Amino acid sequence: MSLTSETEVLLKQEKHLKGNILDEEQNIKELVEEIKGARQRKELFIVQLNNIQVDLEERKVKKY
Repeated sequence: MSLTSETEVLLKQEKHLKGNILDEEQNIKELVEEIKGARQRKELFIVQLNNIQVDLEERKVKKY
């Protein structure tokens, strides 16, 4: 194999690897956004649970 062909092969591999890196960077960005959304949903869920707990406590107090 000539030096030119080896260089061409290496350049193609480099291009392929750079494409893979860009794909993985995009995947990471999407995962970060999913995690942010999950955290927001978790916080909302906790607030809702706290509201239910307060409501139950108020009903309990009114009952007695």
